[in-house]
Amino acid sequence: MVISRLVVISRLEEVMSTKEKILDAALTLFAENGYDGTSVEQIAGIVGIKAPSLYKHYKGKEDML
Repeated sequence: MVISRLVVISRLEEVMSTKEKILDAALTLFAENGYDGTSVEQIAGIVGIKAPSLYKHYKGKEDML
């Protein structure tokens, strides 16, 4: 049985912690836009949290490198 990549990604995201989701989003955005071209607000938006909530998991953007 072939499981679509989208289903696998969806299930993986369900088991990822918020901290892992933040790091995944940050690294993706850093690769696409560069470190300086990525804001904390963009990272938080992808994860579905508000920017201040991100600081519960990381001291700042530099901690996601």
